[in-house]
Amino acid sequence: MKTKMIAVAAGMLAGVVLAAPVLAQNNVSGTYGEVIVNGDTQTSTNTSAVVLRPKSGSARPSLVAQTGTSDKNSGFIIFNAANEELFRVRGDGVIALGGPGFAWGAALSPTIEYKNTSLSFGDSTDIMFTSNAWSDWDSLWKLKSAGPAANYYMYNGEHHFRTGIAAAADTYVSYMVGATNIPKQWRDPMMIANNGNVGIGNIAARAPGPQARLHIEGENSNGFGFRVRDLGFNEAPSKDGMVLEMLGNSKILVSNLEIGSVTVPQISSVGAALKLNSRASQDVEIGETGHTSRLVVKGSGKSTFAGAVDITGNLNVTGDIQGAKVLNAVYQDIAEWVPTAEPLAAGTVVIVDPNSVNRVVASDGAYDMRVAGVVSARPGVVLGVAAEDKVKVATTGRVRVRVDATGGAITIGDLLVTSDRKGVAMKSTPVDVGGVSIHRPGTLIGKALEPLASGEGEILVLLSLQ
Repeated sequence: MKTKMIAVAAGMLAGVVLAAPVLAQNNVSGTYGEVIVNGDTQTSTNTSAVVLRPKSGSARPSLVAQTGTSDKNSGFIIFNAANEELFRVRGDGVIALGGPGFAWGAALSPTIEYKNTSLSFGDSTDIMFTSNAWSDWDSLWKLKSAGPAANYYMYNGEHHFRTGIAAAADTYVSYMVGATNIPKQWRDPMMIANNGNVGIGNIAARAPGPQARLHIEGENSNGFGFRVRDLGFNEAPSKDGMVLEMLGNSKILVSNLEIGSVTVPQISSVGAALKLNSRASQDVEIGETGHTSRLVVKGSGKSTFAGAVDITGNLNVTGDIQGAKVLNAVYQDIAEWVPTAEPLAAGTVVIVDPNSVNRVVASDGAYDMRVAGVVSARPGVVLGVAAEDKVKVATTGRVRVRVDATGGAITIGDLLVTSDRKGVAMKSTPVDVGGVSIHRPGTLIGKALEPLASGEGEILVLLSLQ
């Protein structure tokens, strides 16, 4: 019977190299159908042996490998034909897959290892996938081989993506803390908290972890970075939306930027002034060529411009304009919006309408003392409020005026008055008063700045109503 059992055991152990050689028949024994292969101690105890036996209480036998001790270097080991280790179940519960020449670390929990990688299971809810690192008896991690290390750690609903330095084998997995290289288990550049928040940077070293949907921090000690979080109840009419917070001194470099929403686009600054490009010798451009939208600045306070302001289009002001000087108007006359009974062309001489309050009409008689000015095409300064039933009447400055030289040629410096032609001026003829040649007071429009030899035309006139 014993000879038959030895033959069975020999077949089951084919290809298995045992921890101790079989020297004699009494090394193989069994009382209840099991096969016990003793080790070097030459005893029947299994403290340093491999035991193959049927499953207790079952009619069908199974193969049971029992390690001899809890030492990390002992266990159930399988070798290949070249005597290279392929598989090990250690006495402390670690399962190792790999080849020869790598040191087995003492894991903190049951571990499956292959070459320089491992999968570890904790006694609670933690699971770790580790590349090129192992934990020594002091619970500090060391590199298995030369190069960098990485670790994915899952615990209590949290996910940690961790990295270590690249160094020689058996170097502690560490990272810089201040100016001193202090052994640390891992650098934790990214984590996902159990509430779904994602942290990137130095988040895991702080409590209580990422404080927003996306929380990014640098390596500094003040926690500066930026956060993407849900919109607060008091921050907008609706809570639907996200907020980007940038902490500390921040910089954004963007080639194309759109800020705002479809319904309420806005850029605002809370607690301080909003500054666009505070650096010297650099422009701020808002808008795009071809767009009709405008830049609008509103506020209860006063807006200040330290430099010059150039405006290509019209400037419409509802309030007062004050200045030490008003310079460089393109045109040289001052006009005012005045109601009129009919449309009047530029250059038309107008008089006060005798049949209506605060209204002008085209002049229609010579030397009319009711003369009020000339309709201006493009005044340098215009006063009043525009309307469809109003015209811009110039009262001072230089303006182009329709004149008639039929009754006499007009030379530069001649005084002009109204004529019998509607809305047209002519040269004033002085009268003799007590031997003094004078022009009729109250009829003068201004002085001709250009000549007109004959006919009717338009010349530049210096307005000086008197």
